[in-house]
Amino acid sequence: VGKPSVKASDDGTSLIITADPKDADIYYTTDGSTPSKKNGTKYTGSIPATDKNGKTIDTIKVIGVKDNMKDSDIATEDPEANDRSKQ
Repeated sequence: VGKPSVKASDDGTSLIITADPKDADIYYTTDGSTPSKKNGTKYTGSIPATDKNGKTIDTIKVIGVKDNMKDSDIATEDPEANDRSKQ
């Protein structure tokens, strides 16, 4: 599986994760731990750019997995920094 990428939505309120192939399962963490099928949240669509306390997510770790394929490398992203670099 190709290394996933994370980007902020155009309005900055959510994060969008993609991987290749598109039907790979994606798991992510926002607490600094390493994501896997057993640790992390399965990505099912855009996620809020803030945590449950309203704090902006500083770092997200992401992995792509698919049966009969090697898991992707773990992507570690700072979505806010990526968004700033586009300005």
